[in-house]
Amino acid sequence: KKKKKMSDENATFETLSAQLTAVNEMLTTTQKDMDVFWLILGGALVFFMQCGFGMLEAGCVRSTSVVNIVFKNLMDACIGAFCFYMMGWAIAYGDDTTSSSRNGFVGNQAFWLVSDANGGYQTGVDNVAAQGGFDTYTYALWFYQFAFCATAGTIVSGAMAERTQLNAYFVYSAWICGFVYPVVVHWCWSSAGWASPFVSEESNSMQRLGKGLMDFAGSGVVHMVGGFSALAGAILVGPRRGKMPVVSENGKSERPFRFDEGANPADFEGHNKVYQTLGMFILWAGWYGFNCCSTLTLTAQSSKVAAKVAATTTLGAAGGSFAVLLLDVLLQKLSNDDGEVSGAWLEWASEENAQNDSQIDLSNPPPEAYTNHSVTYNLSKVINGILAGLVSVTAGCALIEPWAALVIGAVGGLLYSAVSLAIVKAKIDDPLDAFAVHGGCGFWGVMAVGLFATKTNVANVYGTAFTEGDNDYYGAFYGGDGKQFGIQILVGLVIAVWSFVLSGSAFLSLKVLGHLRAPDHKENFSIDKHEHNVSGYVH
Repeated sequence: KKKKKMSDENATFETLSAQLTAVNEMLTTTQKDMDVFWLILGGALVFFMQCGFGMLEAGCVRSTSVVNIVFKNLMDACIGAFCFYMMGWAIAYGDDTTSSSRNGFVGNQAFWLVSDANGGYQTGVDNVAAQGGFDTYTYALWFYQFAFCATAGTIVSGAMAERTQLNAYFVYSAWICGFVYPVVVHWCWSSAGWASPFVSEESNSMQRLGKGLMDFAGSGVVHMVGGFSALAGAILVGPRRGKMPVVSENGKSERPFRFDEGANPADFEGHNKVYQTLGMFILWAGWYGFNCCSTLTLTAQSSKVAAKVAATTTLGAAGGSFAVLLLDVLLQKLSNDDGEVSGAWLEWASEENAQNDSQIDLSNPPPEAYTNHSVTYNLSKVINGILAGLVSVTAGCALIEPWAALVIGAVGGLLYSAVSLAIVKAKIDDPLDAFAVHGGCGFWGVMAVGLFATKTNVANVYGTAFTEGDNDYYGAFYGGDGKQFGIQILVGLVIAVWSFVLSGSAFLSLKVLGHLRAPDHKENFSIDKHEHNVSGYVH
C-alpha cells in the first residue's frame, strides 16, 4: 500500500509538473503574441499618419495642387514599402559584419527579407532571431519600421509641394526610403551601429564618447532626416509662383515667384483650414503609435514605459500650442503699426451703410477696425505649434517627466516660430514649414534628452549600465555630467549633415538633368490638370 501511495503521488506530481510546463509555455506564447500585436497596432497607427500628412498637406497647398500632393502621399507609402523590403531593412538592421569585424555604418544582410543561416540582422531586441529565417515578431517589427520609413519620406513632399515634377518625387522618395533613412537607423537603433545605445561594450565604437544616442522614438532618426532633406529640396527646387500675373520692368506680364517684388502673399495661402486641422488631429492620434509602441514590446516593464509616454506625448503637444499662441498674440500686441483693416469690419460697415442708411466712412476706419487693435488667432500657426511640440518630445518621451514634456514642447513651439521666420527671411519657400517643425524641432528634441532625461527613466529604458558607477549618461539637469548632452549634439549634427548632403545630391542631380521642377506652364495653370488630368474639386 505504501508503494502504491508513493506511486500515485509521483504520478500526481508528474501530472502537475506537466500542467505547469504547459501553462508556462502558454504564457510565454501569449507574451510573444501580445508583443506581436503591440507592434502591428503601433504600425497601423503610424501608417494611418500618412492620411494625416495627406490631409494636412492638401489643406496647406492651393486648390490647383490638391490631387498632386495626395497622390504623392499615396505613392510614398507604396515606394517606401517596396524599397524598405528590397534593401531598407537590410541596411537598417542587417548584420554589418565584414571580415570578422563590424563596420558600424551600414547593414549588408537580409536583403529582400531573406536572412542568412544565422538570422542575418541586428535589432537590439532579444526575441527576434530565428535560426535560418524570420519569426513572426520580426515580420511585425519590419511592418512597424516600414511605417516609420514612409513617414520620413512624406515629410519632404510638403516642403517641395506645388512645383516639383512627379517623376522626380518617385526618384528621391526611393532614395530616402531605400538608403538615406535606413543608414541613420543602423547607426542609432540597430545593435551594431556606431551611435546606438544597444551595442555591446566590446563592439561599441562610441565607447570613448559614452553609450550612444538616446532617441527613443525618432526626433533625430525620423524627423531630422525628413526635415533636413526637406530643407535641401526646398532650396534647390526654388520658390513657387504666384497666381496673378504682374508686369515686370521690361513690360512682360508674368507670375512672380513668392519672394519677388509685387508678389501677393495671399496668393500662397493654403486653401482649406479644415483639412489642415483634421490632418493635425490624425497625426496627433498616430503619434501615440509612434511614441508609445516604440517600446517594441508590451509585456513586463514596457507597459509602464508606454503609459508614461502617452502622458508626455500629450503634454508636449499642449506645450507647443500654448507657446506659439501666446507668442503670436504678444507680437501682435507689441506691433508698432496698426496692422491691416479687418475684412470683417469692412464687410460689416458696408452692410450697415447699405441696409441702415449709416454714414460710416470706409476711407477712415476707427482704431478698433485694425487687426492690431483686436487680436487675431492664427490657426495654421497653432497647428504647427502642436506638431512642433510632438516632434520635440519624441526623442525623450520615455526618458523625461511630465512637467519637462510641457517645457520641451513649449520651447519647441518657440523654436518653430523662430526658424519659420528665418526661413522666410532667407527666401526659402516651405509651404508646410516642414524644416521648422521636423528639422529644427527634431534637433531640439535630440538635445533636450541630454538635459531633461532622468536617471530612473534612463535605467528603466536602457538599463542600469547607463547610470551606475561612473556612468552618468542622463540629463545634465538631473546630475548628469554633460557627457550625454555632448553626444546628443554630436550625433544630431552628423544626422543633419548626412541628410542634407545625401538628399541634396539627389535633388541637385535631378535639377541638373532638368527633371526636378515642373515646367512653368504646368505650375502656372494647374499641376493637377497637367500631371493627373483632373481637378481636386468639381464645380
